[in-house]
Amino acid sequence: MLVRGYLSRNMSDDGLIYTRVVRQILAGNGPVFNATERAEASTSTLWPWIVALGSWFSRVEPDQFAVFSGLILTAVGLGLALDATCRMQAHEAKRALLLPAGILVLLALPPVWDFASAGLETGLATCWLGACWWLLVRTPSHLSDRGAVLVAVVFGLGPMIRPEFALVSACFLIALLALVRPSWRRGLSLLLAAGALPFAYEIFRAGFYGILLPLPALAKEGTSPYWSRGLHYVGDFVSPYWLWWPLLGVALLLGWLGTGRLRRKRNIVVGAPVVAGLLTLTYVIAIGGDFMHARMVLSPLLLVLLPVLVVPATRATVIVATLILVWALIVVTPLAPPYNGGPGVQHIRNVGKAVTETANPVTGEQWVRGFPRFAGEVRAALAADVPTLLYGSIYGSTDNMISATARPDIGSRLVVHGGLLGTIGAAVPLEETIADRWSLAYPLGAHFELTERADFPGHEKPVSWAWFLADYAHPAAAPPERADASEVAVARRALACGQLRELHESVRAPMTSTRFWKNLTGSVRRTMLRVPTDPSSAEQRFCAKD
Repeated sequence: MLVRGYLSRNMSDDGLIYTRVVRQILAGNGPVFNATERAEASTSTLWPWIVALGSWFSRVEPDQFAVFSGLILTAVGLGLALDATCRMQAHEAKRALLLPAGILVLLALPPVWDFASAGLETGLATCWLGACWWLLVRTPSHLSDRGAVLVAVVFGLGPMIRPEFALVSACFLIALLALVRPSWRRGLSLLLAAGALPFAYEIFRAGFYGILLPLPALAKEGTSPYWSRGLHYVGDFVSPYWLWWPLLGVALLLGWLGTGRLRRKRNIVVGAPVVAGLLTLTYVIAIGGDFMHARMVLSPLLLVLLPVLVVPATRATVIVATLILVWALIVVTPLAPPYNGGPGVQHIRNVGKAVTETANPVTGEQWVRGFPRFAGEVRAALAADVPTLLYGSIYGSTDNMISATARPDIGSRLVVHGGLLGTIGAAVPLEETIADRWSLAYPLGAHFELTERADFPGHEKPVSWAWFLADYAHPAAAPPERADASEVAVARRALACGQLRELHESVRAPMTSTRFWKNLTGSVRRTMLRVPTDPSSAEQRFCAKD
């Protein structure tokens, strides 16, 4: 497992978003993307802290630590999962030979290994899922109070790894309660233990950031359904690897598990990950999937495969396992057609190789070198005598970029607006400001109304020139020629009114106990706040009462 993952090692642009947050933590600025404002740019709560702690302790650069620790966590998670399934199947089948089945699917699929070391939280997710499965399989009905609390705490960590993993936590906690059958008081204490850390962090999130969700979840409108796009996303994962065939075999094996003599514990243990996987997959489809090929489907796939990673050798299971083996051998050979990306979906490893011209990019510096003109613009702006704005595309010629004078009260010499957030974050010093074009790390843009669904999931709230210049440009400076001065003026007036003014204060005012309390008490209202993308409409809505 480690060998295959090492050969696929890479750092993705989104992984660099995490490592900029890590570098901010290590610099003493807290879990933020910009030192000048409090924005939770990380979808995963635990991952940047784990990387920060590990990088600080090991003295390894955050980029490389994220890549290789993700790979190790993936291997550990799959090892725990495989051990748990072997224990469960060996107990059921007594001395029968165990055959590899579901584990072959994971070993054969390239995305499993591409994301194991992409700098993202996928390795942590795999390790947590494997640990939860291992604990569930080994949970006796007479578990001690201390042991039950420990298991509940581990099961409750799901929302700290990814928001949608709350579904997984719920399924495993229900299974735990069904196995130990506690009194209502003991059951309540287990649920409180499971929710203690997520609840404590939610209080911190509301007071520190001023909202109840990670900013990417707000920018992506994670509660807005887009079923057709989600089905396309799942199909984009299934079709290139002919995954229907092993999944049909897995369904037969799961059905075979259900045909044996009914045992209460086995049914609970087998049902928990399968139900969790199907619920998580349904959520992924409902929100429209993701722009990264396979990323959001890997955890649901692992959950469904957990009970049948290995199976006892019988006449029926030998046939199914052999067919899965044949499929796996085809997928890992040149017989399988290469996947380079589909409509609205990117193959992150291929993108990284193309940008960096490196087979295995593992640092932000390698990504930045792929855009020398942009890096030159950043250096020139930092050398300027006045605070500078850069607005435009990181791709291609710097003729696409515009420059302007920044407000002196921003607190940084440079403000950069653009896409490819991770690479920009690696190119721009920590004390400078980045306004994400797609609003994943830009508080104002994340609150924009979602006007239309695009084919590129998660990138549907672009920030216009007017809003960016109104927020960051010096009021006395003339806007660039390509900007509409009147529209900038209207946007600037809107930002000074009512809830928009308060939104900026929640993330940019100095953090004090009073500010924390105001953020906390206004977090629900602020999370629900949506801003028209048209500055005139925003001015009418927020300035009417001022």
